[in-house]
Amino acid sequence: RSIGGHEAVKDDLLEDIALARRIKELGYRGGLLASGGVSRCRMYESWAEFKRGWKRIYTESANRRSDRLTTAGWRLLLTAGAMPLVAAAAMGMGLFVGGPIAGIGFVVGAVALAIMIVAMSVLHRGIEAPLGGVVAAPLGAFAVSGILLAAARDLRKGEPTQWAGRSYVREDRAKRRGRPTSESAA
Repeated sequence: RSIGGHEAVKDDLLEDIALARRIKELGYRGGLLASGGVSRCRMYESWAEFKRGWKRIYTESANRRSDRLTTAGWRLLLTAGAMPLVAAAAMGMGLFVGGPIAGIGFVVGAVALAIMIVAMSVLHRGIEAPLGGVVAAPLGAFAVSGILLAAARDLRKGEPTQWAGRSYVREDRAKRRGRPTSESAA
């Protein structure tokens, strides 16, 4: 009640994040807890809905800053998408090319891939996601990085966000702060 409840954030595109920011702004402690399976949610019926919804979520989570979205998109693409493929390629070269350098490549690739699989398994177990998702994590990284980069592009271009039957045009706060975006840098 002391933060104004949902009424205080009713015009925000992400009221849950707006509530968390309001809690912090007013000096309260907030947090994030796992539901422990108490609740489940299926938000989208199609890939187009999923993409549109998560572009909105990522844009608001990045405080409407295209530079943050771009950094997150590339970081995810390289670390969780490309790196496992590079590790697997190094292993493949080690198996099929031969020689001492190829052998080292195989070992380095195997160790890197093992570390990623263990880390993703711990993460999946922690959020109670199916462990089979670990294998698909690089594909998910490619998909999500594409959504992040598309959200950054839409924000830079002033493309409206469609949500709940309304259209929202949001300002790129990276431009307002004088930070270069990929378009203004070109």
